[in-house]
Amino acid sequence: MPESDRSPDPLYASHDTAEPPPSSEYIVISFLSEPDVESAALLYTEVFLHDEPTSVRIAPDPARLLTHARWYVNSLVGRGFSTIARDTGTGDLIGFMFCFDLTDNFGDDAARFKEYLANFREAIVMIDELEMRFLNRSSIYPGSVLHALQAGVSRKYRGRGVLKAMMGLLIHRARERGYRQIVAECTNPLSIMALEQHGFQKAGYLEYDSFFIDGVRFFEGLEGDLSLMVLDL
Repeated sequence: MPESDRSPDPLYASHDTAEPPPSSEYIVISFLSEPDVESAALLYTEVFLHDEPTSVRIAPDPARLLTHARWYVNSLVGRGFSTIARDTGTGDLIGFMFCFDLTDNFGDDAARFKEYLANFREAIVMIDELEMRFLNRSSIYPGSVLHALQAGVSRKYRGRGVLKAMMGLLIHRARERGYRQIVAECTNPLSIMALEQHGFQKAGYLEYDSFFIDGVRFFEGLEGDLSLMVLDL
């Protein structure tokens, strides 16, 4: 999972802004809906281009990423698991958590989903390697495991428990629908701590410096690791 409250990641890091957040005592957590798509796509693109460490290293084209993000976020609406956070004082969308069934290949849109994932090819390969090592994929069937793939919080609102709150709503929905597990990949200690407060445990990790793709240590020099967090429901 890119983003912790401070920083995804996966997903999910940046410096806290010195500017105080807008005046508001009400942050509302809800499920992603069609009116949220544009705001969520914009925030997602902003967070991943500037704050998420693996995406900063990959440096996807901003215009291409935003185009794919609009399609991707819209495709998540009907799946019914992704959550968002809003400041009701300003109306701003300030956080997102994008989730879907781990076995979901997006059906008729599988080719477009692969095209979207190509923006983060090196990170996706690393996630796949992490899951192959530490998840028993042969025991996973549709309706059993949810994947919280990406999360992010607007810089002004980090450190206020937004990520934890969005995950709390997701856990409630997952239990309602009979899921037995949620998995997420985290890239920094603060996102791990937020998930641990919900009972997630670290199933395994890959250090950035130890990851090879095409014979190259693509993430060499990045501190830390990519951790697989698992919650049994």
